[in-house]
Amino acid sequence: MKLGLGVYSSEWIPSEGISHHQVYANDLQQARLAEEVGLDSIWYTQHHFLNWNPNVMGMCAAVAAVTSRIQF
Repeated sequence: MKLGLGVYSSEWIPSEGISHHQVYANDLQQARLAEEVGLDSIWYTQHHFLNWNPNVMGMCAAVAAVTSRIQF
């Protein structure tokens, strides 16, 4: 059986007081952990006109740079 992680496009809520930089850093940390615990894939979604990461392909590229075997 293969298991993956569903990430809902780096939701960013301004009232939380964190920067976009920290949102991306959190996602990269989560991706590293997903690979470390043996998950096989990460699924990103794209949402327009909300406080979400609009650049799913960019996020996949960033995660690919810090992981070695996980699929997107």
